[in-house]
Amino acid sequence: MDRRSVLAGTGIIFSTTLAGCSEAEDESEEEASGDIEDQDRDENDGLNGNNSTNDTDQEEYEIQGEEEQDQDQGDAEDDEDAEPEEQPDVILPDKAEEHLDVLNHALDSDGAGCEFAAELERISSDDEYHVSFETKVTLYSDDGETIAEKAGPSVERGELGEDENRFYTVSFNDCEGTDQYTFEVVNFSAIISADAIEADVDIHPELEDKIEVDHGFNWVDEPGSGQCRVTIGVTNVTHDYVVSATVNSDDLDRGFTNLEPGESDEKEIEGSCTEDVESYLVQIGTSDYEIEEAELVNDHNEEIDAEGEVILSERAAEHLEVQDHALIRNGSDECEARIEVEKTTPETYLLSFGAEVSVYSDDGEEITRIGTPGGPGTGRERIEKGERRIYSSMSLENCEGAAEYEIDVRRVSVSVPIDELEPDFDLDPELEGKLEVIDSSISFEIGGTEYAPVYDAEYSSRSATVKNVTADYRLTVRGPDGEHRMKTVDLEPGDTADFALTGWKRSVSVGDLTYGFEIQAEDVEEIGGS
Repeated sequence: MDRRSVLAGTGIIFSTTLAGCSEAEDESEEEASGDIEDQDRDENDGLNGNNSTNDTDQEEYEIQGEEEQDQDQGDAEDDEDAEPEEQPDVILPDKAEEHLDVLNHALDSDGAGCEFAAELERISSDDEYHVSFETKVTLYSDDGETIAEKAGPSVERGELGEDENRFYTVSFNDCEGTDQYTFEVVNFSAIISADAIEADVDIHPELEDKIEVDHGFNWVDEPGSGQCRVTIGVTNVTHDYVVSATVNSDDLDRGFTNLEPGESDEKEIEGSCTEDVESYLVQIGTSDYEIEEAELVNDHNEEIDAEGEVILSERAAEHLEVQDHALIRNGSDECEARIEVEKTTPETYLLSFGAEVSVYSDDGEEITRIGTPGGPGTGRERIEKGERRIYSSMSLENCEGAAEYEIDVRRVSVSVPIDELEPDFDLDPELEGKLEVIDSSISFEIGGTEYAPVYDAEYSSRSATVKNVTADYRLTVRGPDGEHRMKTVDLEPGDTADFALTGWKRSVSVGDLTYGFEIQAEDVEEIGGS
């Protein structure tokens, strides 16, 4: 065996066995080794000629073997030192991050078992989305191995409102060796609510001032069921035209056809919808439409050639103006009276009226009549100023020979929503800037807390809460305390008092939608001065 091979091998053994010895020993050994190698090199050069190539190959091989051994040893040490993969504490699906926030989470152990707790907050609007989800908790050892996995609480639609916090807990019987945990929201669903889905409305320009369109979106069965329904309603707001228009299709016959002035119709369209639907389509007349001149009567009825008159009572004349009227034949000897009126006062004034109809022959004899109810009219109705409406009577019999008719609008009732009344209390001038009405109300015997009569006075109840808003005055004030009583109250700065006036009949009037009563000053005393 070549001595260099033995020495090289011995050197490897030395470097492993004597690791950590003093530098002096290492240096002496290196010098001895170097002398021997120099001697061998000289002898071989003299005897065998130049053998440097073979010797170099052998040494490179031996050095390479040493490096590979060192590398293997280093890899083994790295494997021992490598830490296990750390598991995330919380996992939220991307689409859940817009709706949920995990505020707190912890795992508590009692020695035998453990309990996981998490606090979640809903951060999205519950008016816009139906949210549901399930939860899962997984326990891991320090080397990342799964110790236990358990499903946590689930949340159904409607259970978690906007800005609402909930605590969720999951218990484990055996948690030994647990070093990590992961709380995960799974099977998350956020379905937009029907009211939040917007409409893409397209109405033909020629129809925009002739119709009013109402529309709505609804899920069939439960939200996200895959089936939805779009409801589209149209009202002909003209007085002179009959309107037809396509609705979300190219077929005019499937749309709104022959809508008379004031007439309404509604269509329901059902179809399939994905959970992520964001809008629905409403197209009126975009494919086809028809606008025809109309008269007060429709094509199916014949107007009777009779002279007519409409009589408006004083109350009715304050709110209505007659635009047209007619007597219409709707059978062999039956007829009905129609009247078209325009509202002349603001929509605040809710109007109801009834009319009597009398029909006369050419010699002035009354041949048929109908009273109220039965004549043209309406119940309490909000009508905008300038808006026109057509009202018809029920059928009158024995109209053959009709030559004249009379429509008497006489039973008129007008009311105003109470929440549209303004408080206006009469405070003594001495109390100006010192006493304020901070709350008030009014109610009526018939209208309750909803409506105030305009003409027919009703027993009412008015109340007010007043406050001394000064810092340096003592106020003595006097006001009503029931039906026929008064009371006097001393108010220190910041104090409040209640007054009420009951048992008196009252109504509001056209042009004055206020209520209140008088509050007097008995004494105003400055305090706290020096």
